[in-house]
Amino acid sequence: MISRLYCPQCRSQTVHEAKDVSHVLHLILSVLTGGLWLPIWLWYGLGGSRVYHCRQCGSEYRSTLSRWTARLIGVAMIAVLLCVLALLIFFISVIASLN
Repeated sequence: MISRLYCPQCRSQTVHEAKDVSHVLHLILSVLTGGLWLPIWLWYGLGGSRVYHCRQCGSEYRSTLSRWTARLIGVAMIAVLLCVLALLIFFISVIASLN
């Protein structure tokens, strides 16, 4: 991912580069963990804790999410975890009723 950001070292707007999110890796982890990895994928997909490097001087810049975006992601994480918990309880009750 390439962005123009202010570099304190260069004291100007410069081109910064960050690694893109590996969606294939996050998909595999989400499948292997039964969806528990989805909130983490959402966090990284929205740009949480992304590290940019200035192409001119090589200095590092860490992006931060706004307070409201971080809260929204937190609420989404809680909602996903509650849904997974509800599905787990449902499947356990169905299996118990079959015996």
